[in-house]
Amino acid sequence: MRSHRILFLLILCSLRTVAAEPSAPSDKIIAQRVQEMFQIGFVRGPREIQESQRLYDSLRNASGSDSRVDYAHGLISLRQMKNKEAKDDFLAAIKRPGTAYFPAWRALVWTHFLAKEYDTGHEHLLEFVKLVEKSDDLTTLMRNEELYWIGRIMAAVELTSESALSREKWTQYEEQLIDLLSEDAIDVYRGGKEEVSIRQANLEQEARQTQERGKKKEALQRQKKLDRLEKSLETADKKREALKKSAAELKEILDEQADEFKKQMERSEKDYSFLERRAMTLMSAMMALDQEMSVLQLRRGNPASNAARDQSLILMQNVRMNYELEYMRIINLVQQTSSNAKQLQQQNGQLNDQYNQATRELVKDEAAIKEQKARSLKQADLLKKENAESKSPAIPKRIETTKSLRAYVDLDVFAERDSVLKSFGVTIDDK
Repeated sequence: MRSHRILFLLILCSLRTVAAEPSAPSDKIIAQRVQEMFQIGFVRGPREIQESQRLYDSLRNASGSDSRVDYAHGLISLRQMKNKEAKDDFLAAIKRPGTAYFPAWRALVWTHFLAKEYDTGHEHLLEFVKLVEKSDDLTTLMRNEELYWIGRIMAAVELTSESALSREKWTQYEEQLIDLLSEDAIDVYRGGKEEVSIRQANLEQEARQTQERGKKKEALQRQKKLDRLEKSLETADKKREALKKSAAELKEILDEQADEFKKQMERSEKDYSFLERRAMTLMSAMMALDQEMSVLQLRRGNPASNAARDQSLILMQNVRMNYELEYMRIINLVQQTSSNAKQLQQQNGQLNDQYNQATRELVKDEAAIKEQKARSLKQADLLKKENAESKSPAIPKRIETTKSLRAYVDLDVFAERDSVLKSFGVTIDDK
């Protein structure tokens, strides 16, 4: 009987303890919240960032050792183009206790390399390699997939490193990395590197093809331009003699008008300079008076000296008023002079337009026509040379391609989002 009572008391205490501790949310609830966080956070905008952060904060402590929550928010940060915040999220994900979450490790390494933080990226990558090699949770296929990705990211970093120092460090880090791998793992690692090399070759080929298409297009455009130029030259030759006499007469008239315009503009510039100097002189005088009046206003004395001070202030104010009126008059004259100069320029432009209209086209002298003919002949020679080269092309040199890490190894946030949701049992149709 006593043993039954003791058992009853133990059960009762156990029930009270369970009731006193809040229960952690179930995987289903976490999945729903992560799905909601994705739905909000993948829409770019400041409000969506705040709302997804709120959901993340509520899940972060309640999710225990589940790295997927931090990783999911890191994907949202990348989607919102917050790379620094994404690195913090991925770092939080790998620091969770329990089984290593390899997608977060890959994402952390990738974001560091994307930001050209090579040393930090390499250090995390070496840690990742150690985890991959020592993990008992990976099948051979899964381990090979990770090693293959490591080979790809290393090859991509080598291709996108811009300085000799970063490339030298890359070599040192690869030596350390190779030392951590078994012979079979090295083969898989090199297979990943080879894929990026093939990708590089394809990019070069695409760049080469684009370059060739561009050359053909340019050649066609030059040919069309050459045809138009030749027709224009033929027309110019026919009109040249007819325009020669009338153009000379009109040119003489235009030169006279241009001389007159130049004289008027010189007078306007002199007037403008004089008025501008006068305005500056008046402004300086007013500023000096303002300072003197400020000093007088601060002075205090007997009634007689105060009366004299007030009288001086009145005189100074009258003088300043005259300066100000003169200044305003000068400013009006400056504006009028500027307006007159603009009118002169417009008149000169109209005269040039009339000249061009009267001659029906720009008068081309002998030197200009010869220069145009020389250009057309040069273009024709270039076109013939390009046509000859296209029939027997030389071996192309290495074409410089993109220096973006994404061109070789990308992190598809949408695919990673789907993978996270799938791990929670949420299918694509459920989203």
